[in-house]
Amino acid sequence: VEPGEAELESLFAACRLLPSSAVSRAFREQLSWSSGDARWQPRLRALCAMEFFSSREPWGRDVATRVVDKASCVLEHLAREVPQCQ
Repeated sequence: VEPGEAELESLFAACRLLPSSAVSRAFREQLSWSSGDARWQPRLRALCAMEFFSSREPWGRDVATRVVDKASCVLEHLAREVPQCQ
């Protein structure tokens, strides 16, 4: 379920062409339940990608920081209630 290094590199390269605000918004949507999808797997993949992005200064770190700032409740819920995402 977790994305591999090559997949994360490819995602980062594609997202890097977009504004960080748009990418952080897409992460927040993926982490939320607004789509109606209750599966944990897409959220775990988003968390893995966020971790990867946060290690890529400065643009990737900005994206991850924006997500944490605006989706802290969702992230806290995942950490508490979804064992696969801890």
